[in-house]
Amino acid sequence: MKPTSFLVGLAALVGLASAECPGGCSGNGVCGPRDMCYCFKNYAGNDCAQRVCPFGFAHVDTPKGDLDMDRNQKTAGWILDQSQVYPYKTYEWFNPDAKTNEAHFYMECSNMGICDRSTGICGCFPGFEGSACQRAQCANNCNGRGVCKSLSEIAASADAKGKLTGNPHDKVATKYNLWDANVGHACVCDPWFTGADCSRRACKLGVDPLYMAAGFPVLETFIIYTGIVPASTHLDSANSWYRLRVFDSYGAGYITDRIPIYATADVAKAVAAVEKAFLDIPNAVFSAIDCDSAGVAGTVGQGVMTDAVASEEGTVIVCQYVDNPGRMRLPEVAESRFAITGNVVQTTGTRAFVAAGDRRGENREWITTQSVFAFDGTTASTTVFSIKPADPTTTPSTVAPIAANSIIKIRDRHFLVASVQTTASITVVWPYTGPTFADYSTIFYSPSLTVAADATSKIVAWAVGSDTFEIDVDPTSLVVGSKIFYQNVYYFVRSMSLTTTPKTVTVDRKFNGKAADGTAVASSTDGLFIVSMPSPATGFFEYVSECSGRGMCSRDTGICSCFKGYTEDNCNNQNILAF
Repeated sequence: MKPTSFLVGLAALVGLASAECPGGCSGNGVCGPRDMCYCFKNYAGNDCAQRVCPFGFAHVDTPKGDLDMDRNQKTAGWILDQSQVYPYKTYEWFNPDAKTNEAHFYMECSNMGICDRSTGICGCFPGFEGSACQRAQCANNCNGRGVCKSLSEIAASADAKGKLTGNPHDKVATKYNLWDANVGHACVCDPWFTGADCSRRACKLGVDPLYMAAGFPVLETFIIYTGIVPASTHLDSANSWYRLRVFDSYGAGYITDRIPIYATADVAKAVAAVEKAFLDIPNAVFSAIDCDSAGVAGTVGQGVMTDAVASEEGTVIVCQYVDNPGRMRLPEVAESRFAITGNVVQTTGTRAFVAAGDRRGENREWITTQSVFAFDGTTASTTVFSIKPADPTTTPSTVAPIAANSIIKIRDRHFLVASVQTTASITVVWPYTGPTFADYSTIFYSPSLTVAADATSKIVAWAVGSDTFEIDVDPTSLVVGSKIFYQNVYYFVRSMSLTTTPKTVTVDRKFNGKAADGTAVASSTDGLFIVSMPSPATGFFEYVSECSGRGMCSRDTGICSCFKGYTEDNCNNQNILAF
């Protein structure tokens, strides 16, 4: 045989040998024993011609049948470890003993798309995106009126405290770390927009005019402190100022113009400057506000006690929203500048903050049931309220169910009951220093709210102007998100630090001092009273709502269409046609 003929025959045999694996593994794998292709990473198929697409946790998973072909669809335990399709194993059926989240295995295109085997790119189903279809899209990209965020981001930023928009109220930040923490997404809408895709408009809120005939709305009240202890000379009002960040009913934020800081003697100018700053906010966000100096009789400031600082020059102003009912976020001092005579800047010995008042705006009225007893205006006391039958022709034998740890309401003030003296009087925990109630003022109570002191923890210290107080020991029932009532003011717990010394609790508002005298709490052992609402919520009346509950809100325009007999942009005015 000639050498040339031998080489040609050998070459033919080599060609036949390489052709034993299908398609020569398409250049994407190695031909192994039994003429089977061992595909390189990201390739699959008997000839390695098909691309494998990216994997993600399956949004939805189902039992898959007899995957290991043993004629049993309920093979026990994990199977297919290190396979191309299930690299982290799977099982054939949903075992009742499966652990939480075990259904969300890694799957191609997260089981929410079709893999293009020629390109290795996922074609995602509508509503999903990402290289592995691993993210749920926000509907219509929030229509440009919101921000698309993951569930973990939404949970972490739920507390709007310190942010430029939003109304924190009872929302608390938390850590969400389940399988879909960065998979599920939703729109966080801008103020005044709502809906899954932020396409729906919100309407102006108002107080139901029918509620006004029987109840007393609680309008948000707050105290603005501005003061300086001059290092020398006196406060320079012409060069001292502060600016407030204020928020409307839906949490939209605005910055006021500079508000001059006046000396105590010029408090009337200070009050006028604050009211003007609110009324100057564009688009009549605040069409009315009532402000006055703390402690002035016959005004919103009557009975408001403040913490006096020796040699301090400045003012303490009490304000109440008049035309912005319901849940409101308190204003915050955005920036301030203090100067003494000659425009000399001073950064120590100053304070500028907004503290909580004793009237916290709410959308719901929980204290709705009228007692058979009324306030007896013939006697006056700061902690003991004399009572008498609301109907003089009757002689009720007991004030029950009002008892210790009940919250009662007289006009727009709330009080925590310490004890009841049968049919003669009600003693409250913290004193009332406001205007005297009229004789026969109605006493309301709640059949559904419960109030209980934490079994172990006490409030030890709380500085005026601080949103953090000290406790003595770890609480038993107090948790982040709890609503507490202290010194006649409601607060929501934002965070707790129980591994530090001292142990502390941070709430959503700054403290205005004791109800009796406005001073700080120090070396005390005050009860930590937790207010609980029933679940599901019952026994309340939602008296603040869109269109005041007396009209329909157009979600396209954000404009109220009032029922017959009701007018104004929020339908809160009743006329003769309603009768």
